[in-house]
Amino acid sequence: CGSEGGRAPLGPTVVLDQRLRGGEMVPESNALSVLVYPRHGRTLVFPGHLAHGVLESPNTQDVRQTLLVNWWAAQPQAVERVTRAQVAAH
Repeated sequence: CGSEGGRAPLGPTVVLDQRLRGGEMVPESNALSVLVYPRHGRTLVFPGHLAHGVLESPNTQDVRQTLLVNWWAAQPQAVERVTRAQVAAH
């Protein structure tokens, strides 16, 4: 999960105090961001409407595994499934 044997750590998850609304980030500039590096057994909980993602890492030897759980007030509509070929292409 994190760095092993002197290797670089895996990329952190970043959470910003912004959200995407109508194709624009609101507010325009973030005032707060949080970086959380992966570690075995670590849990990160945050409101899913906030902008978030995983930053790159020079570590290409370790595998990052995550479990994502979403609680939705309403089931998302018009969501397309990703094929294995699309996943493999990235």
